Amino acid sequence: MRISKIVWKNYRRLPDGEILVRDHLVLVGPNDSGKSSVLRAVHMCLGMTRAQLLATVQMRDFTDVDQPLRLEVELTELDDDEIAAFPDEVVVGAEPEVIKIVVMAGLNLAGSDDAEAADETKEVRRFCEGSGHDRGLTKAQFEAISWAYVPAARSLSRELGSAGGTMQYLLSSLDLGADAVGVAAAAGALREQVKGSASVQQFGAELARTLTEALPRAVNPEAVHISAASDLGGSPLAGMTVAIEDGEHLALLSEQSDGVRALSVLALLGMSQRSARIVGVDEPEIHLHTSAQRAVARGFRKSAGQRLVVSHSAALVGQMDAMDIVAFGADRQPRQLPANAFEAGSAQAAKYWIPSIIDSLTSRKLLFVEGPSDRMLCEKVAELIGLEFDRIGVTIVELGSGNSFTTAYRILGPEGFNLPIFGITDEDKRIDWAKAVGIDANDLESRGYMVCDPDLEGMYAIALGRSRMLELIASSADLHEGALMRSSGVQTIHDISIEHLAAFCGKKRKVQAAVAVSSRLTYVEAESMRDLCHFLRMVAS
Repeated sequence: MRISKIVWKNYRRLPDGEILVRDHLVLVGPNDSGKSSVLRAVHMCLGMTRAQLLATVQMRDFTDVDQPLRLEVELTELDDDEIAAFPDEVVVGAEPEVIKIVVMAGLNLAGSDDAEAADETKEVRRFCEGSGHDRGLTKAQFEAISWAYVPAARSLSRELGSAGGTMQYLLSSLDLGADAVGVAAAAGALREQVKGSASVQQFGAELARTLTEALPRAVNPEAVHISAASDLGGSPLAGMTVAIEDGEHLALLSEQSDGVRALSVLALLGMSQRSARIVGVDEPEIHLHTSAQRAVARGFRKSAGQRLVVSHSAALVGQMDAMDIVAFGADRQPRQLPANAFEAGSAQAAKYWIPSIIDSLTSRKLLFVEGPSDRMLCEKVAELIGLEFDRIGVTIVELGSGNSFTTAYRILGPEGFNLPIFGITDEDKRIDWAKAVGIDANDLESRGYMVCDPDLEGMYAIALGRSRMLELIASSADLHEGALMRSSGVQTIHDISIEHLAAFCGKKRKVQAAVAVSSRLTYVEAESMRDLCHFLRMVAS
C-alpha cells in the first residue's frame, strides 16, 4: 500500500489543489508556503484518532468558513491482506484498485465569527469515499495503513530521555522474556536499599517539611517516596536511559551534541516505526550537517516503505529523485514534473537533478546566467540600482556553462516545474538557447532573454571605459598588467585598447575580472550599463 494522491479543498490559506505521489514525496518551498500543512492533512486522514481530529480542526483550517473543508488521501498498490482489511471500502471499478480516505469538516457559525463558538458547532467526519457507508475507520484499518508521523516540533531531549519519548517507548516495550523475573527482583532490591538509606530518609524528611510550608496541607515524611520510574508500574526498564562509552567515561546520549542527538532521534524513530509502511517526516535536517543530511536522504530513498518529507535542505533534496519533488512557491501552488518528463524514468531524472537547480524551485522568477562571473556582476548591479532580488523572489541560477541551459530549462521551464524563466547569455549561445525555448533565434530578446555581443565582459568593459578598466585591473591582486600585455600581444600599457581589455577579462580570467569590477563598482558606473540595468528591472517587475 502507498499514497498515490493528496487532494485538498478550502484548506487553510492554500488554493485548492492536488499532488500526484509517484514513489516517495519531498515537499520544498519557502516558509509559510503550505508544505507542512499538506503533511498535516495526510496525518489528519491517516493517523489521528477521532478525538484528536475533532480537537485539531479549528477555524483557521478553513479558507472560507462558510464552505466545507475537504481533505483526501488516495491509497493504491493494495495487497490481498490490505484489501481484506477494507472489504467494503475499495473503490469499485477503479483500475488499479484504490481506497479514498476523506476528511470533511464544516462550521455552523450562526452569524458569529467567534472561534470558540465555532468550535462548539463544528462537524468533522472521516470516511472512505465510495464505500456506501459513512462509518469511520476501524483500528484494524489504521493498522493496515501503518502510517507514522514525525513533526518538526520534536524535542531532542524529550525523545532521548524524558517520559513519553521514543527512547522510553522502546525500552518499555522490550520483551524481557525469561529475564523479566530477575530484572524485577533486582529493581525491588534497589528500591529497598534506597528506602533504607539514612541519607535518603533525611532528604525525604527535609523535603516533607519544605512541601508542608508551600502546600495548603501538611505532607507526612512517611508519604514521601524516592522511587524509580519502574516502581510506578509498567516495565522494570522504565526511567532508564542510554549512555555511550567515551574513552573511560559514559556519556548520556541525551547530552551529546545537537547533531549527534538529531541523528540518534531519527535512528530511534526508525526503530520505533519499523512496522510503518508510510512515514511522514517534517524537516528531518534539523541540527544536521550537510553530509548527514545527504545520508538521511539516501536512507529515505532506499527504504522499503514510502516516505513523505518536508525539507528546506538542498543537500537532502538533491539526493531524492526529481520525480518525487513537489515545490511550493510564494503563491502556495504545488508544482511538480509531469509524469512523462523523462523518457528513461527516474534514473534519467536523477542524472539531471543537480543541487544548483534545486535552490531555485521555491522562487517566483528565475534568471539563468552562464557562470559565477555573470552571477557576481548581476548581483552587484542589482544591489546598486536598488533591486532586492531575494526579497521579491528572483533567484539567479548559475548554470556552470551555457551548454547546461537545455537541461535546466527542461526541468524548470513550462514542460517541467513551470517557473518563469529569464536569462543572460553570450551571442555564441543564441541559437542553442532559442532552440531549447522553441523559438526563432531572432526572437530570444522578446521572450525575456538578454544576449550580450560578444559577451557580458565586453559589455561592462565598454561601459566603464579604458581608463577605469585599467585602474580596476591594476588594483586587483589576481590580475596583472604584465599578463594583460602578454595576452594582448603589445609592448606597453599605452597600446592596450578596450577590445584588448574585453578579451582579457573574457578568457580564463572571468571570475577574477568580475571580482575586481564588482568590488569597486559605483552606482553611476552600474547605471552606465544601460542594457543590463533595463533588463534586470524588467525581470524584477
